[in-house]
Amino acid sequence: MSLVDVFLDNKHFALVCGDTNLKKPDGSKSKIAKVLRSSNNIIFGFTGDVKNNVEFFSPFLTNELKINEDVIRNFEYTDIINILNSKHGEYISNTMLSSNFDICSIIVGFDGLKFRGMRYCISSKDKSYKELGNQESGIEITHLGKEEHLNTFIELNEERLKELRKQNLEPSIEDLIHVFQETINIGSKFDETINNIMCHDIIYLE
Repeated sequence: MSLVDVFLDNKHFALVCGDTNLKKPDGSKSKIAKVLRSSNNIIFGFTGDVKNNVEFFSPFLTNELKINEDVIRNFEYTDIINILNSKHGEYISNTMLSSNFDICSIIVGFDGLKFRGMRYCISSKDKSYKELGNQESGIEITHLGKEEHLNTFIELNEERLKELRKQNLEPSIEDLIHVFQETINIGSKFDETINNIMCHDIIYLE
């Protein structure tokens, strides 16, 4: 299980943060960026099996879990979502799909009016998809990972907000990034599936 959090302020910015832990088939550990942004400002965030993510998000990713810029630059966010929505339907109706198939990942972009996202889950336990970015005001948080980490983030963020209010300061994107880093610092001490090395990316409404 990985950890990826999405923060959408749909008229201003989209921020995606993740850890970088990668468990190899032989049991050893390495690092991999689980948050990627394309040159045309589409952000992906991945949890689950690397090969399964590459397969589902093809042709927009390479086999190395990198953005396929030659392909994705020819598509708008809404075009990609239409393709992936159709693909998700095919996958969950496929009775031959491996029981070990495991992804729960997101894609975020600007649809011409505001920032939106989609969460795609395909596993033996969850075959859902959900549209992100429907909250009219404030920051919408979408959590991919263990519930304990979300609880930690909420507690730390409340503490951060209290400190900012004492100083008459407004919360910023940097505060969200700081709290996420604190969250994985704590979480990686009891959850071996994540590490405390963060990757993140942001897109702004210009």
